[in-house]
Amino acid sequence: MMEEREPSDMSTDVSQKQMAIVQRGDEDQQLALLTQSATLLCLDVPIGTSFGIDYQSWTTAQNFKGVKLIPPGLHFIYFSSTDRTEAAGLASGPRTGYFKTLSKGDILVMRWSKDTEMLTFEDTDDEQLERIRADLPNLDRFLGAYPYGDTLTTWLSLTNHIRDIDLIRLQPTSGVVSSASELEGVSGVMARRRHDTMETETDEEVAVRAQQREANAEAWRTLEPREGTCFRFTEIPRRLFPPGASPADISKHSMDRSFTLHHILEQLDDTQALLAEVQLSFVSFLLGQVFDGFEQWKQLLNLVCNCDDALLTYTPLYQQLIEIIHFQIKETPQDFFIDIVSSNNFLVHILQELFQRTADMAGEGLDQDFVQQVNGFRQYCTQHYGWTFELEDS
Repeated sequence: MMEEREPSDMSTDVSQKQMAIVQRGDEDQQLALLTQSATLLCLDVPIGTSFGIDYQSWTTAQNFKGVKLIPPGLHFIYFSSTDRTEAAGLASGPRTGYFKTLSKGDILVMRWSKDTEMLTFEDTDDEQLERIRADLPNLDRFLGAYPYGDTLTTWLSLTNHIRDIDLIRLQPTSGVVSSASELEGVSGVMARRRHDTMETETDEEVAVRAQQREANAEAWRTLEPREGTCFRFTEIPRRLFPPGASPADISKHSMDRSFTLHHILEQLDDTQALLAEVQLSFVSFLLGQVFDGFEQWKQLLNLVCNCDDALLTYTPLYQQLIEIIHFQIKETPQDFFIDIVSSNNFLVHILQELFQRTADMAGEGLDQDFVQQVNGFRQYCTQHYGWTFELEDS
């Protein structure tokens, strides 16, 4: 059975004593903690808006003005507008969010825009920040406390490899993470569609309208995402071979993708960048609802789990990767796994590849501690999720 462990290399300035203060609700001590943590002000947020930070989300009430006692480090702040009209019933808009690295004593101010139905950051000078800081005791009752305990531990376990340099490289240049892609030229297509629907239905115009609808459909298919709105994930080649590769080499590198992994790691400069991308792509889908993140996560796992030689060359990378995958599947809703397993067996299939290749390389000098770690992870998956892995004798 895989041993339950705390995420490795997790650093936070929030001690167990500070967590206890938050959970106990001691107001005087919480006010003192405000200077040791970050504060997020969210102004003019409509009642009923879905709002979240990291691994916790809420529906806002009348007095909501933000979150206090946020531990220093990376955070994901996200929200969705809610349409409560009689016609809509109760419908949520696309999820939008921001990754932010906060420091001790930071104060960030966001304000809701009725026009865009978004929270955006406001520029604040030193004088404004000092006025807000002096007014924090009065604002305190309007601020929700950051959820510590398991929530913080879970968030750190999902993001502990993501650094600021990884965010700069990977996130949209606009800094806005959105579950709904913004497309170039969509306003023109919508205008033509509105014009099309206003045409008078005559016998002679039926064929013309059909052609217009087909043209609009083709226009939708060719729209490109608006620049700066998409993640800039690493491109993973489907087939990559050394220059001048012989047919035998091509066959080898098709079955063992270590050459492709090595090529990508050379581009990224270090293995931590790859681990960060595995985490960021997963979190962007799990919490940001960005489907491209899910697709990149699948491609990355498919690459690293279909390698033989890389298990020997990059063993420390794989040791950390096992920990990452363990926490990811542990925190993913069960219906998510059911969908994957029932549709294309992606996760079970890809882990089967990793487990089989590890068993095959065990007699080739592969680190035995790593082999034991993989075997423990395989047993954990079987015991907790009922996944079975049939390994062939090597």
